[in-house]
Amino acid sequence: MIRYIKSHLRVQVFFLTLIMQISMGLITYNFIMIFTPQTYLDKINKNIDSVLNETIGQFSDMTMSQCKVKLLNLTKSYDIMINLTDEKGREIEFGSDMQYTADYQDVRWKIRTNIEKKYTFKPKNESDTYYIYVLSDGERVNLYIDSLKEILPELIILILFISLVLSILYAKHVAVPVIRISELARKLADLNFVNYVDTGRKDELGRIEESLYELSERLSVALSELENANENLREEIEKERNMEKQQLSFFSSASHELKTPITALKGHLQGMLYDVGEYKEHRKYLKRCLDIIENMQKLETEIMSSAKIRSSGFKMNISKFDLRMLVIEVINEYEDVAMHRGITIQDELGDEVAYIKADYDLLKRAVSNIISNAIRYSPENGNIKITIDDNEKAERLSVINQGSQIPENQIQKMFLPFARLEESRNKETGGSGVGLYLVKMILDLHKFSYCLRNKEANSIEFEILFFYK
Repeated sequence: MIRYIKSHLRVQVFFLTLIMQISMGLITYNFIMIFTPQTYLDKINKNIDSVLNETIGQFSDMTMSQCKVKLLNLTKSYDIMINLTDEKGREIEFGSDMQYTADYQDVRWKIRTNIEKKYTFKPKNESDTYYIYVLSDGERVNLYIDSLKEILPELIILILFISLVLSILYAKHVAVPVIRISELARKLADLNFVNYVDTGRKDELGRIEESLYELSERLSVALSELENANENLREEIEKERNMEKQQLSFFSSASHELKTPITALKGHLQGMLYDVGEYKEHRKYLKRCLDIIENMQKLETEIMSSAKIRSSGFKMNISKFDLRMLVIEVINEYEDVAMHRGITIQDELGDEVAYIKADYDLLKRAVSNIISNAIRYSPENGNIKITIDDNEKAERLSVINQGSQIPENQIQKMFLPFARLEESRNKETGGSGVGLYLVKMILDLHKFSYCLRNKEANSIEFEILFFYK
């Protein structure tokens, strides 16, 4: 029981308030019992003393008979006992049945009345001095005290009832908000945030509760911002790790790509230096060495371009230009290569200008790699269709070439560095594998939408959407 009370504030407040209420009721009752009778007697004393002084002051103008009548009226009007004596102490009768003698003045009675006074006077035409002894009747006070004692059980019940009601109300008024504040603080400690609830209290407890709700809201916002910041940080760290992995993979693949041509070039040069077999025909193998070096140079250019784009300090040179003119310029550069393989480039670029905003040199390199791949992977005497059209949201460039299609599960891998469908990695039948990777980097940098998909009639389409800004 004691442990339960100690662990519940509302119960503690209830019992403390109940004890205080009962104590105050009993203290008040005893105070009334002790001090009210004496106060009442003091008031009676003053009143009787004033009346007697005023009356006795008139006795000098009255005869002894008249004085006796006056004293008799006083005993009846004020319920007091009067003893009238002469100078020799002899008691004088004046018709009152409320006179008292010394034998009547027992200790208990005197304690209960506690009023006895002496007055002197000389009646008219009298030479003797007379003495008046007054003793008031305290019976009314005694009745008052007895009445208080009789109602004590009912008074105790009333005190208990009022104390219970007031204790319950006070505990609810004081302890409930404190308990609510305690629960709110515990929820905040557990990072369990709650929405604001108006309790209607404007006192200190209400302001504390309101401050906790405000703290809960601010902590919720701060924690949410912190979680977002942590999530962004995790994403940045993960992005950085992925970039490191990609960079490691990129240079590993680049090393592998360079290893084969370097080995071939070394073999050709050694064969020519030692005039081994067919390597005596230096002119033939010098041409092959030159082709290998040109491919390596092209690969090195693409590697450096991708590394430059990936660098943190890289900035694009954005300008507005006609996409149609850029595509025409690229087509002209590859026209001889296409004619050499008997490939027809069918352009449907239209006559209207197609303005876009981009880095001209970067976008030209991306379009050049796309058209170059289309020519490389198209069969001899094949056909390439290049189209530019627009809609309400974007300019659209489409490059479609004939040839074998790409397996659906391999399409996304084509944008990885050094990815090629040609397993032999023969430069005659495939590129370096960096071209589409570079295209992806350039288009992602511009935030242009692009897609590589298989089309009907055994063809492949590369589509780019240049959104208006």
